Amino acid sequence: MEGLSVARYGYAFVAEALKRYWGGAWPVPVFFVLAMLFSVLVTTVSLRGGRAGSTALSIRRGHLKNVRLCTRMFGAMTVFLLLTLLNPVAAAWFVPKFSMTQMYYRSFWALPVLAGAAYYLVRVFQAAGRGLRRGVLKRAAVIVCTGLVCALIPLSPGFVRGLKLPDNIYKVPGAVPVICEGIHEDFDARSETEMPKCIFSYQLEFYVRQYDASIRLTMTRNERLYYEGNRSTGLDFSDSERYKRRAVILNGMYGRDDSISAEEFAACMEKTNTDYLIVEEEAAAAQFLERAGCTVAFTEAGYAVYRFEGTEE
Repeated sequence: MEGLSVARYGYAFVAEALKRYWGGAWPVPVFFVLAMLFSVLVTTVSLRGGRAGSTALSIRRGHLKNVRLCTRMFGAMTVFLLLTLLNPVAAAWFVPKFSMTQMYYRSFWALPVLAGAAYYLVRVFQAAGRGLRRGVLKRAAVIVCTGLVCALIPLSPGFVRGLKLPDNIYKVPGAVPVICEGIHEDFDARSETEMPKCIFSYQLEFYVRQYDASIRLTMTRNERLYYEGNRSTGLDFSDSERYKRRAVILNGMYGRDDSISAEEFAACMEKTNTDYLIVEEEAAAAQFLERAGCTVAFTEAGYAVYRFEGTEE
């Protein structure tokens, strides 16, 4: 979450983090909260007996007890998290104290919102069908409920905005599997070690992290974010020699710093044990890379894969 920090937002840090986390999916937590409140009202009135209990959503008494039990569980979990991890006052202290800014959003996974929303949706469908005796009406009710769900709750990548299927089962750009496979084939034919070490373009590197664990990346996630100008991690690598060597490689491969010599570039490649550079063909400093001992192993989808072979003595 770029630009998000306790120093900037103070006690509003948690609210801003939740806002960014849910984004366009905000109807999901809203539905969850409203469903919990409605369940509390229905189960409280119905289980006490009376007319309301015989007609509310046509749910039998046993079902109501189950709904009440689940609602209590969801409510207890939510309240506990609001008093601890999601407490604005507490978060303002422990997030910077334990350097949790870059991973704080993971605490939202503990919220029972998704499980609760799914549970209440199932109950809505059951209630719609149970209240109607004729099969045609039951099917019609289910269709109407499904339509409302699709219209009100945004699906990923977005049913309302237009469904877009991923390029492959790995849900990464199509070039990523092809490039990774090509690197492995080229590397296996030339080296006895098992895992090549690479620097990818920024557009591909984070996809490669999740797709192929057998490709080692020269830069850590935080180093690459820092290089690209993202300071959301709160880390400063300006005095790190390790980072500076890697920055030399990136500046050289893109021709961003004319003061870098081929010898300095090659020395950084050797020091970091980097085997391949994957860069956009149009953006690559091709002549410089050739002087620095890099040759094009192959090209794919507008990317050139340079293999480092070292400079001649």
